[in-house]
Amino acid sequence: MKIIKGDTSCILKITVGEEIIKSLKEFMRHEKLQSASFTGIGATERCVIGYFDREKKVYLNKTVDTVCEITSLVGNLGWDENNEPMVHAHITLGFPDYHVEGGHLVEGVIGVVGEIIVVPNSERIVRRVDEKFGLMLMS
Repeated sequence: MKIIKGDTSCILKITVGEEIIKSLKEFMRHEKLQSASFTGIGATERCVIGYFDREKKVYLNKTVDTVCEITSLVGNLGWDENNEPMVHAHITLGFPDYHVEGGHLVEGVIGVVGEIIVVPNSERIVRRVDEKFGLMLMS
């Protein structure tokens, strides 16, 4: 991962084989971020996307094992109660036949490049388990 620092944001260049969530967590620790938002584009070679089933309170996951364009990657960065970095991300993937699929990003391995713009925030975001849904939500 390469970090390009600007005045109010940073650009992360993630290369082939690197994992998106892991890279963002490493960046949070390295830069000692309180919280941040991010957007990105690029391509994945493997991705796991999820859809949250409210009734069952579980994610229904789908694995995509083909190279896809990242047509949109958005999310935020925060921390859990144990001071571990948390990434909440949604991704939209463009397939070779030009259809798109998307959802919660569970895992994504870069297939060509990932270019992610991170905008830090000075306020700390902490996520805690929400009783209603069983999800780690902003407190």
